[in-house]
Amino acid sequence: MFEGRAVLSVAALSAVLFACNAGAEKKDKSEASPPPALSSKSVASVAAASPPGSGAPTVAGTVDAGELVVVEHRVVEPPRGKSDEENYWLQFQIWGEMKNASRHTVRSITADITYYDAAGTPLALDTISTAATPGAATPHDRIDAAVRYVRPGESVPFHYTRNLAAIKGVAASHKLTLRPSSVVDDAPVGVAVGIAEGGGDASSPSGTGGKYAPRRRSFAGTIRNDGRSGCRDPKLVVAFLSPDGKVKDVRSFTAKKAQSHELVVLPGASVPVEGSVVVQADDPWRASAPVKTFVDCR
Repeated sequence: MFEGRAVLSVAALSAVLFACNAGAEKKDKSEASPPPALSSKSVASVAAASPPGSGAPTVAGTVDAGELVVVEHRVVEPPRGKSDEENYWLQFQIWGEMKNASRHTVRSITADITYYDAAGTPLALDTISTAATPGAATPHDRIDAAVRYVRPGESVPFHYTRNLAAIKGVAASHKLTLRPSSVVDDAPVGVAVGIAEGGGDASSPSGTGGKYAPRRRSFAGTIRNDGRSGCRDPKLVVAFLSPDGKVKDVRSFTAKKAQSHELVVLPGASVPVEGSVVVQADDPWRASAPVKTFVDCR
């Protein structure tokens, strides 16, 4: 009797376990099913979650290079050294302005620079675009304006530099050739508001470094976006000018450096910005040079 009941119990238990396993398998398959597709209403809700004006500007055509202007204000051409190691630390530099003479806001005024030897033959160049390919070279290098979005009639500064080791030969001359630019009429419009200047001793926090200590010239204020798209990674651009109004140097200061690449200033919004330059004994002109401020948005 005992043995017979035991056999029946095992059979019953097996049936129970089989039923449980079947139910679990059915539940697992149900949980593994893909989620239902978003309805048009759901998609609209997701889109509405993004603040207005936070998207990128819309490209609406191109402006021909003939409607853009580039002017060189200052060129530094040091003599070549005795080796590429020495030439690496010697920099060919140009400062100047790029102007948008069109009726549209444009994105990225750029130019190609070509170097020529004494016979008028273009010289090869090592650039960032050729660095990954040993022995590769290009006849041009790229120059970008310091301000990305340029309104109609506006002029913005640029600064270009290239070490002499990257220029394959002795440059007797150079030429700048503008490229067409993209039209973006809904671009961000960064405005520098209330930029105040300060100063002090750059060698010591207490400002007691002495008469010949390097000085600091600082700038602080607000960047406001008066445009129709978000101003990404905003920077205050300061052009230092010579007495005749030409660009002598260009510096950029990032707003909220720790968040710069994620920072978007929405239309109508503002963000504080500050930065400073050190005035050394060999460039005292920087302490009192007139300046012009711009805002760069990415």
